[in-house]
Amino acid sequence: MKTADGSFHYCYNAQAVVDADQQVIIAAELGNSATDIHQLIPMITTTVDTVGVMPQTWGADAGYCSAANLKHTTGLETAHQTEFFISTRRMKHDAPTPDAPQDPMPAALTPRLLGWPRG
Repeated sequence: MKTADGSFHYCYNAQAVVDADQQVIIAAELGNSATDIHQLIPMITTTVDTVGVMPQTWGADAGYCSAANLKHTTGLETAHQTEFFISTRRMKHDAPTPDAPQDPMPAALTPRLLGWPRG
């Protein structure tokens, strides 16, 4: 993997799905991809294969946010009565949470309008 200093190192990226109630890892993968974007859908599949049902709620950080993942999870929400909460942007830990908009959302709302930089 290419690292922050521009060199390449033997590195791995780990993914884990944890049952929030029991605090038990129910799915895990190890790969050599530097980003998490392409790992969300395989982790969903591994989780369902492991536990035999679609969990009711999912949470994922901004590293998993992409147009393809948002589209895929929207279809899963409808088909399986589940909810996905995927952060659309990174924030520093000490940054204040922005106020929610008070006006109606625009009809042509896109992730970019929400401040999400990826396409």
